[in-house]
Amino acid sequence: AVNTRNALLDLLTLIDNKLKSDVIVVSLGGTALTILGLKKSSMDIDFIIPDGLNYDEFYKVSDESVKQLKLKPGELPPFTDFDMGLMKITDYFRKSEEFRELALRHIRFYLMNIYDIILSKNFRGLLKDTKDIKVILENKEISKVALAARYTELLRQQDADLRALFTKKFDDLIKDVGHLLK
Repeated sequence: AVNTRNALLDLLTLIDNKLKSDVIVVSLGGTALTILGLKKSSMDIDFIIPDGLNYDEFYKVSDESVKQLKLKPGELPPFTDFDMGLMKITDYFRKSEEFRELALRHIRFYLMNIYDIILSKNFRGLLKDTKDIKVILENKEISKVALAARYTELLRQQDADLRALFTKKFDDLIKDVGHLLK
């Protein structure tokens, strides 16, 4: 099956119904964009579990539920921190926004901040990331000032050897799509 918005919400509901302990789940990248309705589907399921009473239970239930619904999982199990190996976002959870459309008992569900999605996708720079950024900018009002402020916060979080590349990629983003910013 395809990871559509409804399929992802069904997955969260199914996991929640099977869980006995509480967990915080943050949706990232294309998964978050799909739940926001900005993409038709996500190629995989990207969740971070920053806090949970029983990680093993969540992984087991999540894996069973993905198989039960015949969805396409991510290549890796959910992370416990933003450790994708590309860039650091140490405050991603504090910046995430709670998703309140689902009534869940055991899961507190959040979506990664839209500015973090743009900046992390821009840094990775795959063709699908570039397309996702354009979709965001065409469908949401993204402030140039707020994006630049978040870039500055994230720049400070990067290892010294990544900062020049992070800056170059941000400058290229502004050159390429700056006209779509508000």
